[in-house]
Amino acid sequence: MTCGSADGFRPNPPQYFNGMVPFMKNTVTPMEPSFIGVSRTLLGIVLLVGTIDLTLSGCGQSVVSSKPPNVVIVLVDTLRSDHLSAWGYPRSTSPEIEELATTGTKFTRFFSHSAVTRPSVATLFTSRYVSGHGVADQLGRALPDGLPVLAELFDPAVYTRMAFVTNPQIHPQLGFNRGFDDFVALFPKQIDPRAVTPHDLVKVPARAVLTAAATSISEVDGKPFFCYIHLLDPHGPYTPPPEVAARFTNPDYEGKISGSIEDFAFFPTRGIKSGPDFDHFVDLYDAEIFSVDQAIGAFVHQLKNEGLLENTHLLITSDHGEEFMEHGGTGHGIKLYRETVSVPMLWIGPGVPEGRVVDQLTGLVDIAPTIAEAIGYEDPPDSFVGRNLYPLLSAEGARTWNNEVFLEGPGVGTLETEGRTVPLLRRGLLTPEYAVLATGCPLGAGGWQQLEIYDMTIDSLQEQPLILGREELGHATPETLQVLGLYEQVVARILAGTAPTPSAHADLPDEILEQLKSLGYTN
Repeated sequence: MTCGSADGFRPNPPQYFNGMVPFMKNTVTPMEPSFIGVSRTLLGIVLLVGTIDLTLSGCGQSVVSSKPPNVVIVLVDTLRSDHLSAWGYPRSTSPEIEELATTGTKFTRFFSHSAVTRPSVATLFTSRYVSGHGVADQLGRALPDGLPVLAELFDPAVYTRMAFVTNPQIHPQLGFNRGFDDFVALFPKQIDPRAVTPHDLVKVPARAVLTAAATSISEVDGKPFFCYIHLLDPHGPYTPPPEVAARFTNPDYEGKISGSIEDFAFFPTRGIKSGPDFDHFVDLYDAEIFSVDQAIGAFVHQLKNEGLLENTHLLITSDHGEEFMEHGGTGHGIKLYRETVSVPMLWIGPGVPEGRVVDQLTGLVDIAPTIAEAIGYEDPPDSFVGRNLYPLLSAEGARTWNNEVFLEGPGVGTLETEGRTVPLLRRGLLTPEYAVLATGCPLGAGGWQQLEIYDMTIDSLQEQPLILGREELGHATPETLQVLGLYEQVVARILAGTAPTPSAHADLPDEILEQLKSLGYTN
């Protein structure tokens, strides 16, 4: 779909990979690595990858314990949930996570809200959507200074707070190091966060990153810790270890697909959705997942063997998924379909039920409030709009859950309004019955250009949309208007910065009420 320029929209959007224009050559000049307070294990990582510079920036139902609980978040970049065997994928891509799921609670309908890294992690850290934290793209926008972030929940007099980050989208220059005592940036120091390209992504293997994290954790001398770990392996280019690739790829494949950045344009430009080349491309992605899964398993076993897991809340999730031609493209960027926003979430920790499966709709925005509850933080920031997930650990709490998820991520173009240039976003609302996806939504304001509405009860793959423009509202059915009314209610609530309640349903917007009245469905 293209947008007309009359309303300030930029026509003919480019193809994006991770929200970045592809095929730009990496102009970064390799630098000699410097080592600032780096442990022996981290030094080994640097030697392994050669040119990486480790930059350290100095930076209810809660469980009561004699010692404050530890918290570890392992975020695996670009991990769509339906490619994990732990989430029902037929290939054994995640046997370690599958085993871990028996010791904790698995969330089967968990979402990332955006389909690119920077806005998604900003939402994770702030419990705000794009309209609330302002990180509307990946072009240099930083976290607002005055907005509370996840790491600041942890009292520095009590906790050691550390992060190990492999994606330069989460750059310390953009404020993502705020609240951490040590922020280990595992990417070339000279990368400009305003112009990151796929060629800037230097993959430090998950096993090396997790080994370094486990070593640092073991060195805290009994002090409680918070550790955020951002792994990059499943992100393109797909370069799994040869021995792992051999487990998933066809040994007889003789094509030219290697998983390179350039391969991401090969399939959309040719409309290829199947065949040996396509299968090999997906095989490489699955192999990357298996490699990360094995590394996570080793990491957890090390924590367990050192007696550090018993009092630790471990959360495993992702910032977004990956498309394989379900909607005409590959990779991820501005689309908000299920394949790019449905991600895994596994929670293991004190008081968390073992083997429980939660089917309610939840997302990254809910993690910070949940952690606040887990560590006994008495007064969570008013800015948080996500929901504490603890009620979903019981059947009673699950029954009263407001079952919806809001999506908001980068769009295409800008809008000139009141002397300001406002980015246009994409938004969405997911319920068990419907998905509403909107284009042309101004940052910080209501409005949309076009809607796609899906009946999720019969079209869970989102293949048969009802396309709706504002000029067609007069011909919409009452059912469609009701769905649109719910979407407008949620957008208004998000823009007001308020969280949903179990029975939160505001009055329908006047525009929708007028349409229903004209059809004789309201008084």
